[in-house]
Amino acid sequence: MTNDESVLNMYLKEINKIPLLSREEENELALAAAKGDASAKEKIVRANLRFVVNV
Repeated sequence: MTNDESVLNMYLKEINKIPLLSREEENELALAAAKGDASAKEKIVRANLRFVVNV
């Protein structure tokens, strides 16, 4: 395994530890984010990181 593969595997393991949001949680966070809540925006992004990794 190359160093790049090792780093990618570590990253994938970490992002898979972050729980997915329920529809209700996502809606609540989206409303808060629309009002400028930076923490809500971060939670939405973190919960969806697994969907943006192209392996």
